[in-house]
Amino acid sequence: PIFTINIGITFFWGKSYNHIWSNGAGQNMYFLKQCLEQIDGVDSVYFVYWRNDKSTLSDNMRLDLMDIDIYDSDEVIDKTDVLIEGTLTLEPQIEAEYRKRGAKIVSYRMGNDFVWDMEKMVHNLPGVRAFNGTKYDAVWMIPQVMTTNKSYLEIMTKAPVYEVPHLWDSVFLDDMAKTVKEPFKFGYKRGQIESNGARVSVMEPNISISKNCMLPILIGEEAYRHHPALVKHIYLCNTYDKKDDDAIFNYIGYTSAVKAGVMSVETRHITPLFLAEYTDILLSFQWELPLNYMYYEALYGNYPLVHNSPMLKAHHVGFYYDYFDAYDGERQLINAIKTYDADFDTHVERNKQLIDYMSPFNKRNVREHQILLEQLGVKL
Repeated sequence: PIFTINIGITFFWGKSYNHIWSNGAGQNMYFLKQCLEQIDGVDSVYFVYWRNDKSTLSDNMRLDLMDIDIYDSDEVIDKTDVLIEGTLTLEPQIEAEYRKRGAKIVSYRMGNDFVWDMEKMVHNLPGVRAFNGTKYDAVWMIPQVMTTNKSYLEIMTKAPVYEVPHLWDSVFLDDMAKTVKEPFKFGYKRGQIESNGARVSVMEPNISISKNCMLPILIGEEAYRHHPALVKHIYLCNTYDKKDDDAIFNYIGYTSAVKAGVMSVETRHITPLFLAEYTDILLSFQWELPLNYMYYEALYGNYPLVHNSPMLKAHHVGFYYDYFDAYDGERQLINAIKTYDADFDTHVERNKQLIDYMSPFNKRNVREHQILLEQLGVKL
């Protein structure tokens, strides 16, 4: 290439985010780095921070796995050609300093900000993402939030919004899977569902209407009522701290599954560890968040995934049920229990195709990121 460019990605850590498994955003920034590095003409990609102390960076953030340099903003401000707002929100004065030196500014959006900001507005909660006057040349948005967030970000930032491929790689999962204690092992083994029924896990975070356990409870209850011999246990992760709230207490308390001791509330767990030790089938629910790292982690391990994601349905993976239809969800859960082992090889192949499609090294994904850079007016 005639030109080479340097790209900075803003990166946050602190009390609210000090573990790479706390949420998927930090992992996503590493996958973005991996993808951008494949582009001919990109010289280096690194993390950028300010108003923080590098000595407080927890080992749990796993920068050792990432093979990425991290710099205070002042160290790279003169060499950065593109600054991508990742997990650390850009401030107008930081943006202005980069612009003075000719850098292009991009906001990379991973969260369902509009829905979450609506929830915070309705319930008068703190932590709204809000807008602070920072100006962007473009907003790059992952596919699953385009429907809800495109006009919100485009109107408020006055910058064009472009869809960016969702990226995932198994590097963090493979590392975490090594910590699974014997005799357990990450990955579904054909025939592991026992004759006394399947262990079903629900691992939605329960912090938004976007991803929660309310519908899976109905699906699990309906499955247990009609096929008690097929359902050994239903684990509701991330519900223990809510178990005494009326909305949960007076809901699951009336289910046959809870009364029989088949459905239980659990604390928060790291996905691959809980899948390895307690899970035969992952039962999920989303509302306008149809792609999720938790899905990829389960599918990478070839666990049966019962889901309502149209985007996953398009890839022919897992067992799709229609959005809010708990009856269809029950049918798909029972279908998964009865047929998964017989169709195991087909599921494995489709899962592999999806994981390859999401890879930061997939040529299609690399090319799409190259086009996005070229749209900024960056010479490569």
